[in-house]
Amino acid sequence: MFWTVIAIITAVILIILASVLIFVCKKLFDFALTRGNKMELGDGFKEQLKAHEDVWEKGKAFYDTLEKEEVWLKSFDGLNLHGTLIKNGDCKKLLIEAHGYRSYPEHDFIASLPYFYEKGLSILFIDQRAHAKSEGEYITFGVHERLDLRDWVYFAMEKLGEDIEIVLHGISMGASTVLMASELDLPENVKGLIADSGYTSPYDIFVRVLEHSFHAKPFPILNIADLMAQTKANFGFKDASALEAMANNKIPVLFVHGEDDDFVPIEMTMANYEVCTADKSYVYVKGAFHACGYLIDRESCERELDAFLAKTLEI
Repeated sequence: MFWTVIAIITAVILIILASVLIFVCKKLFDFALTRGNKMELGDGFKEQLKAHEDVWEKGKAFYDTLEKEEVWLKSFDGLNLHGTLIKNGDCKKLLIEAHGYRSYPEHDFIASLPYFYEKGLSILFIDQRAHAKSEGEYITFGVHERLDLRDWVYFAMEKLGEDIEIVLHGISMGASTVLMASELDLPENVKGLIADSGYTSPYDIFVRVLEHSFHAKPFPILNIADLMAQTKANFGFKDASALEAMANNKIPVLFVHGEDDDFVPIEMTMANYEVCTADKSYVYVKGAFHACGYLIDRESCERELDAFLAKTLEI
């Protein structure tokens, strides 16, 4: 009788613990992957944005003067994806820009917009799936987004001509999307990649956030959340990797990262750079928090961008 009671109590405790664990994993899944949740920006990031608000406002004012065309793309899995095309005359050189996690292109790229436009580039802002005007319920941290980006490349060629030359530019999650897209069947029209503040893989950034922000170990939380992602959102956390893509990459890359980034550590970009097999360069910005490199040190960033665009697009 005694051991029967112990067995029952043990079973009840295990059931309760399992239920709590599944509840926590579901909360993590919903918080991280489901459309519509807001991301709280770090204090350092907010301070640097505020300190350089004039640069952002100047870019926004410039953006408002430009003629824009709304464009749409049907994704490989049937979603309507939205973009904003800014043509620069008859220019045959295009920058496709992929924004970051729970952000939007008019926020992430508005500061650098005047620089790229004055270089003579046309620009395509894309709304990543499950963001802004694009459809989608789940964010997949670059796994499905890299396929969307590939399709935007072919869309641009169809709309602007088969001779269009393209550079892919991403920030944060968009940077990793750009790097992971390099392992797909991209056409030779893609001449370069610019990756600002990207991570090494979806799995790696989840581990980082769990350990750094929640002080939790990845096992078994990530294992359960990964199973939920495969079941509900049709992707796994290890389905794509910027590290693996860079190890076989042939497209020139410019890596950008802030040395004080406390969200995506600079070591991730350094790792991507180290394994990259293509022509590569980098600019690491002292004192810059996540995705703030261009705001903090425009001179260094534009010097590297000048060299990179001269090499890839001959401008």
